[in-house]
Amino acid sequence: MRIIIISTLILFTFSCSSQKSKYQSPKNRIIESEDCNGFYKIYEKMDDGTFFTEELEDFSKMKNGVLFYRYQDGLEHGKLVVVEFQDEKNISYTRDNFQKKSISLPKKYENEIKEKINAFEKNKCYVETSEVISENNFYLMLVVKNKAIITQYQINGNLSFKKTNEKSDLENSKDLLEIMYRISFGNTLD
Repeated sequence: MRIIIISTLILFTFSCSSQKSKYQSPKNRIIESEDCNGFYKIYEKMDDGTFFTEELEDFSKMKNGVLFYRYQDGLEHGKLVVVEFQDEKNISYTRDNFQKKSISLPKKYENEIKEKINAFEKNKCYVETSEVISENNFYLMLVVKNKAIITQYQINGNLSFKKTNEKSDLENSKDLLEIMYRISFGNTLD
């Protein structure tokens, strides 16, 4: 599993090197692209079992929602958090080592996630790399809006929630990423 992730990340990083670097700091670089064709191919074959594949298949059928995947050392299959909006209700759960567990989001955070999803304007994908690249840290966030994946955000290395101080899809993505990351640890941001 780890070898598959590392090799696909290296391949994708090199293929994105010709893309526009949206944000750069001494420790992190974010590459933004509106051409996300190659992005999906990287994570669709990321898992050699059924854990991630089944979730991607279910996620592709959603109308509006967010999938967050966190792979760190010690998590055999990683951890998924899925928030789906069907009509006026949300269906949220985590999945860790094939165990699915429903979670209840406070109304405040449910509304914030809905607001973030609705604010995305264009289909974009982001790849963030940090100065400290770790083969043990990989994060992926997918956002679906009106049955289409509108945002894809991948991080290899250390996570950074540092803002860019601009109103943009990137800023919106980082806000949503932070919410989903906290939820993945069971923290509902109270």
